[in-house]
Amino acid sequence: MPARTYYGSPAYSNPVTVLPFTSPPPLNYTRYAQLPVVQESTLHWALDAQNASSLRCNVFNDPTAHILPPLNPRILAEVAVQLPSVTILVSRFRLTIHPSSRKSSFVTVADVLHGIHRYLCQPLPRHEMAEISPEDFDAARFTHYSRCRGMDRIAADSEPLRRIDLLGGNQQFCGLQRTVDSPDYWILCLS
Repeated sequence: MPARTYYGSPAYSNPVTVLPFTSPPPLNYTRYAQLPVVQESTLHWALDAQNASSLRCNVFNDPTAHILPPLNPRILAEVAVQLPSVTILVSRFRLTIHPSSRKSSFVTVADVLHGIHRYLCQPLPRHEMAEISPEDFDAARFTHYSRCRGMDRIAADSEPLRRIDLLGGNQQFCGLQRTVDSPDYWILCLS
């Protein structure tokens, strides 16, 4: 198709030439580095709060000792997330769980449950106590007293305030829920 020439108004002395449309040459995409595909890590179904986690247990007690009969104990050895570590947000704290076995490169369901149990059963350090508001501290002390109610008086007096006391009596594990901001962070759901 030949080029067409259009003449504008008499004020313009240069004609405008419109060339016929031709497609640009194909781009060679192999020259450019390909970006890695970001895949969201999927959580094991037994730990997922969206699926109403089947591992309902008291996180203050050893969670792996109380697997209910419908669940197979082999679930504990299965991979929780296809990541080398799992970061869990517990109230205002952040907990990172790594594989317990050096042979495994992934975190198992048992690693997650044991990590939550160990973290919440630790005595509350003084520097964390200083960061707590007076209202939250009073609520934690009330939870501490109700947790120690079955102990004898000497044991109850020597029992320290633990991180689980900050959760206000919510000790029933209900699963993990993905955060909106980061796909590799999980929120601990308790009731």
